[in-house]
Amino acid sequence: MRTRSYHAFTLIELLVVIAIIAILAAILFPVFARAREKARQAACLSNTKELAVAVHSYMQDWDNCYPSTNRYPTPRPAWDNTYGYGFWMWLLQPYLKTYDVFRCPSAPHNKPVWLPDNSPYPVASYGYNEYLLYIDRYEQDFNSESAVPVPSQTALIADCYNAALFHDWGENEDENTNWNYAPDKKRLPSGMLRVKYANGNGGRSGGKLLARHEGSNIVYADAHAAFMPVSRFDAANWTGPMKQRKERPVICPLAQPLP
Repeated sequence: MRTRSYHAFTLIELLVVIAIIAILAAILFPVFARAREKARQAACLSNTKELAVAVHSYMQDWDNCYPSTNRYPTPRPAWDNTYGYGFWMWLLQPYLKTYDVFRCPSAPHNKPVWLPDNSPYPVASYGYNEYLLYIDRYEQDFNSESAVPVPSQTALIADCYNAALFHDWGENEDENTNWNYAPDKKRLPSGMLRVKYANGNGGRSGGKLLARHEGSNIVYADAHAAFMPVSRFDAANWTGPMKQRKERPVICPLAQPLP
């Protein structure tokens, strides 16, 4: 009767196998992580493209004017904060049918998009250029695309923690030389798309346009969307000061600053 012989792994052979598995894991895991983040970036860009289409549709229905933050065409009561800085999101809702599009898959918080009734600061993943968005509640000066000198180079909506992109009131209206760093310390030009309401919890916190994907997905004022890598945000790419007045909205990287 023939007997079977069994070969057991030696300790050295087991260690070699474990080492090989560890090396493969070290090589593959970062690849998988990058692929996963690329998928999230693509989903985020898809969101911004949907927002761009919604903005374009809104403008077609409303005399080529951008959505605003002001709930009322006449002065609203001082106590009324309904929707506040997220009102533009509410205006786009009929064209989107969902608020999920306002949340980036790579957002650092897992909170759903939220438009509170008792606070003007919504929770969202994208911010709107307030120099195009903001309408004084004592005026009716809705902004149109014709008022923007270079719509294809002007940021309208971009990655951030909340719903507004602009530099703080009370600072120099021509040049904002403070806040040179994003929350993750990515270098940005002076005055570049500061996020005033930026902590993701509906509260106030200074910050910058968010380089969430090693760059930012941006909807431009002509309603097209594109990804801008963080390397293009470097201040060395700029030849002059940023201009952030209402008639000279924020200009995106590598566009020439307005005269």
